[in-house]
Amino acid sequence: MPSRFNREAERNIRTNDFLQENKTDFTANAFVTGKIAELKTELETMGDKREEQISSDGGARQNYDIAEEANDSLKELMQDVADLAVTMGDDIEGIEEKFRFTRTGGKRARLARARAFATDALEHRAMFVERGLESNFIDELNARADALEQALENAVSKTAARVGAVESKMQSHKKQKKIIEQLDPIIRRHYRDNPAKLAAWEFASKIQRDEQPKTKPPTA
Repeated sequence: MPSRFNREAERNIRTNDFLQENKTDFTANAFVTGKIAELKTELETMGDKREEQISSDGGARQNYDIAEEANDSLKELMQDVADLAVTMGDDIEGIEEKFRFTRTGGKRARLARARAFATDALEHRAMFVERGLESNFIDELNARADALEQALENAVSKTAARVGAVESKMQSHKKQKKIIEQLDPIIRRHYRDNPAKLAAWEFASKIQRDEQPKTKPPTA
């Protein structure tokens, strides 16, 4: 069932179509011709914002997916560092606490923890490498953290763009409604001696009701 917003949007398109087809009837009325042009512009703007909303929505979802992949990759390396730190406990007191890995706290907390891992691992790099980590594991920690941070920032940016597009679309929708309300009495007066045109205007400018489901007669 279409929402009222969608029904109004359909009405706005029908109204614009009618006015574009009949705008030569109002060449002597600068107010009407100006409003006809304004309605057309607002519909084009709304179409652009709809496309922007769709694009931003898809971009946000894509970047959140990328963030999940980057988060999993970062968790894997941090877990390796934490596991190997436990094996170093006999040589360095408390090192396993310094590199304790937790799965709680969210992605932003994990980013901060990964940066701390990279900083704290510098003085113990040789021991980690000796136990099997790649020689560039600290650079890799920072690179994976950077990838996660960038994906999160991109997702937030796309989400903000989507919110802005939705707001702009709603504002344009309100302007279209107001333009039609302003034109309605003028168009009706202009076509009051032209029943066919008046009926066409009434159909175009009216918000159509949802079709009600037919009820079956009760069976005996």
